[in-house]
Amino acid sequence: MTFLNFHFSAPQKEKTFPFKIVMEQPFMDFPLDELKRIACKINSTFLKPNRTFSFWKIVGKHSGNEEILSQTAGIIYHLALVGGLRILERHCHEIDFFTDENRPFPLGTDAWVHHKNKDLKIKNTHNFFVKFQIEILDGKMTGELLSIEKITPNKLEFKRVDYLNRKEIYTRINRRTVAVSSYKNL
Repeated sequence: MTFLNFHFSAPQKEKTFPFKIVMEQPFMDFPLDELKRIACKINSTFLKPNRTFSFWKIVGKHSGNEEILSQTAGIIYHLALVGGLRILERHCHEIDFFTDENRPFPLGTDAWVHHKNKDLKIKNTHNFFVKFQIEILDGKMTGELLSIEKITPNKLEFKRVDYLNRKEIYTRINRRTVAVSSYKNL
């Protein structure tokens, strides 16, 4: 799959974003310095209409902590779904590492990023600027989708189908399946 015709988002001068969609999830016990560096890059990037957010173009390819990268990408993916942005590339983890009792986010909202071949790419389908904001507050990762116009949040539904050695999650928006995630059981 090639993305040569896409224009990627880039850091720009400060704008005002009066509207936001917010979500929180428990912050795993990761080094805060690396997350602050990643968040700084994401937080300084505006996504113009019809432009593409590429996790690796923004964060930069490196061999950092994959768990931090994936948790950050996952909350951005979840915000993009709720905010009505188009997902161009997203990879789920191969294994479901959590039980239903200790799951920090809905199964099917993860995004596995790997600098060699797995990116998270999101297109801004709105006719106005949007911006992702990542912060760590009180032991929680807070993700925000900021916009200069109001976005009506999508209601997500996750349908789970269990098989002998794996499970599939059908992510649905307005009764339409937008993603299928398949996980091996741990």
